[in-house]
Amino acid sequence: MNTFYLGIDLNLPDSMQMVRLKQKLGYAGFGLYIELQLRLASAENYKLPMDYELIAYQTRLAEEYVKSLIEDFGLFTIENDVFYCDKIIEKMQLFQAKKEAGRKAGKASAEARFNGRVTETSTVVEQSLEPSSDNKEKKESNINKVNNKLLSFDNFWNLYEKKGNRKKSLQYFLKLDEETIQLILTKVPGYVLATPDSQYRKNGETYLYGECWNDTLPVKPKDKTLTPMQQQNSSINESWATDEPWEGLELEDGTFVIPS
Repeated sequence: MNTFYLGIDLNLPDSMQMVRLKQKLGYAGFGLYIELQLRLASAENYKLPMDYELIAYQTRLAEEYVKSLIEDFGLFTIENDVFYCDKIIEKMQLFQAKKEAGRKAGKASAEARFNGRVTETSTVVEQSLEPSSDNKEKKESNINKVNNKLLSFDNFWNLYEKKGNRKKSLQYFLKLDEETIQLILTKVPGYVLATPDSQYRKNGETYLYGECWNDTLPVKPKDKTLTPMQQQNSSINESWATDEPWEGLELEDGTFVIPS
């Protein structure tokens, strides 16, 4: 059974649409939204019929509740007797394209091995897969791991802002284990914040090859036009991008306070 992990924007809960949704329908409304996204991702053409009665039965919620979620917050597109989500269609089409690219790469590589040679058609994705196995489940697991890494790489690429050589960056990235990938995704925002002028920021492939997520963050020069209080507030805000968000604060009667 193929497994696809549907990525969710970490900023989604605080978006204006979600705030309005939770204000009117509560957190159950947010849960229903996620449920419908999952159902759309597995539906034919990624669209669902406007059968509010059926959805209400499946989710154990009132029909009016379901109708409000789909129609009142601009989260879905309604077309004739179906509804869909453009973001889900975009994600699933990207997933299918990557899946097809992996299939073609695997076929080309198998043909090359059969002919006793490796050709240029062996792609970065194919090279990142573990050695082939007769175990079907293991093969599917390897493909799923690569697909998940591809999604994580897209997140890294978008966070990093200064791009560099995408192909080399992807080659380095696919060799990393999941724990290291998650560490990188937590470290990159702090590094980007510490290097606001991107010309002084390492290229993406250099950051990955040099394992720069382990380095101490460069010190961002203080803006001399800010008042001392503004500089102090800026330093506190930037500390949230480090491993120790409470560093520089003192505990007094169970409350963190700014030291004098």
